[in-house]
Amino acid sequence: MLIHPKESLRTVQDEDYTQLGSAADPLRPRPFIHAPADVRSPIRMAATIFGSYALVTLLMLLGVWALLEQDRAREYERQETQLASLARALDELASRSFGQADNAASAIARSIADHGQLDEDGIRHAEAVAGEWLLRLPFLRVITIGDAKGSKLVTVRQRQAPASLDASLSETGARARNMGNRLSIGAPFRAQDERWYIPALRNAHDMRGERIGVVSLLIDVEHFEHFYRDIRLTSQDSIAILDTNGVVLLRLPVLDGLMGSEVRDSTPYEPEGNATAPRAITYSGSLNEDAEPRMAVFRRLVDYPLRVAVSRPMSAAMSDFEEMRRRLLFGTGTLVSLLALMAWISYHDACQRELARQELGRVNATLEERVRRRTSELEQTNRELVAFSYTISHDLRAPLRAINGFAHALREDYGDRLDDQGREYLERVYRGSIRMGELIDELLSLANISRQPLSITTLNLSAIAEDIAGELRTADPGREVLFDIQPDIQVEGDEVLLRNALYNLLHNAWKFTRSRRPAVITVSEQDDREHKRIIVADNGVGFDMAHAKRLFQPFQQLHARQGFGGTGIGLASVRRIIERHGGRIWVESVPDEGTQFSFTMPYRASVIRRRRRALMQTPGGSQPS
Repeated sequence: MLIHPKESLRTVQDEDYTQLGSAADPLRPRPFIHAPADVRSPIRMAATIFGSYALVTLLMLLGVWALLEQDRAREYERQETQLASLARALDELASRSFGQADNAASAIARSIADHGQLDEDGIRHAEAVAGEWLLRLPFLRVITIGDAKGSKLVTVRQRQAPASLDASLSETGARARNMGNRLSIGAPFRAQDERWYIPALRNAHDMRGERIGVVSLLIDVEHFEHFYRDIRLTSQDSIAILDTNGVVLLRLPVLDGLMGSEVRDSTPYEPEGNATAPRAITYSGSLNEDAEPRMAVFRRLVDYPLRVAVSRPMSAAMSDFEEMRRRLLFGTGTLVSLLALMAWISYHDACQRELARQELGRVNATLEERVRRRTSELEQTNRELVAFSYTISHDLRAPLRAINGFAHALREDYGDRLDDQGREYLERVYRGSIRMGELIDELLSLANISRQPLSITTLNLSAIAEDIAGELRTADPGREVLFDIQPDIQVEGDEVLLRNALYNLLHNAWKFTRSRRPAVITVSEQDDREHKRIIVADNGVGFDMAHAKRLFQPFQQLHARQGFGGTGIGLASVRRIIERHGGRIWVESVPDEGTQFSFTMPYRASVIRRRRRALMQTPGGSQPS
């Protein structure tokens, strides 16, 4: 039973004043009066506790802020990479589509140039060539052939194209006369069939370079809609094609008010012809097409004076980050609140302890018997506190057993009433309770390693390794494992602890060589002037040395997701055992080639005692257990 400090002190104080009697009696001890309590103690305690809380909170907030900034940059880079990939795909489609349209217009123009003039035969020949290209390129809906003045001579349509659909030459005749021998792409327009088309023009020249005709094409915007539906990653993604003047030739999804309009101030490109301008850039901000901020990647085509753009609203692009940020901030706020509660509880408890200490200072220590009784009570209280803490660590198993038992009962009695997801959740609870019980056992075992006194004897480490190898073979007789153990490795140390350490190392090698045929595990010794070096090597899966620092930390498993099992306590126990013997342990490994653990042992047990004495004499040092 634990005794409250105030109750114990109050009882003794009452006894003191009852036994004092008259002040004139010289045989009775007089009470010892202490000086007034230091009123600055609560202030110092409050400053220490709440200052520590403020510092921890500040460091936590700084860490959360740094993590959020890192995650924001990583998410922004990921979204930028996605949009850049879509822009490259759109660049390829636009280059290929306009290149095919340019090839068609060039072929028709060459057929006109071969005849030298647009007479009846030349028109028929050009019309036949145009029909062939319409069969090859379904996205070309209409091809119109005009004379040198831009007057329409003949129109060739796809079968499903409306009869009213025509490629007008009158609106672009002047531009066609000035465009030279290159494909000119005009502003899009909506036809009577409620579909959008992009016109393209090309001149036909004779042998002297004189313009003798014009070829006009209509490109169906629906050709790009199929691409848009296939490649968009979110429903709010948009794609666009713009010319060098900032005129929108294509925008999907279609916005009637934006098609054909000029949005130069939303296009972060230098004027055409600037050789230093990058081919692709990322832009974040408000575009003319939408007041909401967007992330966009603009990319310039190589062969044509066009630009493609792929954009996504910032809210959609950073939605995963925002969700993670809300969760992280909620968790941080909860943790800060708990820390504040713990700080207040610590302060309150410290104040109570300080009051108890001040009250204890006012108690008269008059009789030797009372001092002995008080000392006995304090020792009993300390023993009870130690027993209480040990009981608490063991009583953690009780709720785990309840969770495990009820989960098992629920699975047996009501499993058929649950759906697959419910049974999966129940199985996770069951496995988690078993896992936590194993971790508690491992932690207690790790703590016992630190408390257990060393019993130093001379040991044959080779014989211990042979025994352990036999145990492993008996546990799994189907394995093909070759043990190469150097004979007569003599060390001085605690047999129980060193057997524990060697078992963990050999079991670790046994576990991570299960895919090898055959598996090879070696135990060898190297001597130098200061210590013995014991080496345990295998040809197992190995690991990346960048993660080696985590290997000897509790609960750190480098292959946890590869089905090798374990709790992550074994190597932490090995490290503690070796350090208690005055040695050190390290590891060397190459992925898929094997792992080598090396640890050192002093030649004589006196080295261990000498190191312990040196540690005790070092300022701030503590005696190892």
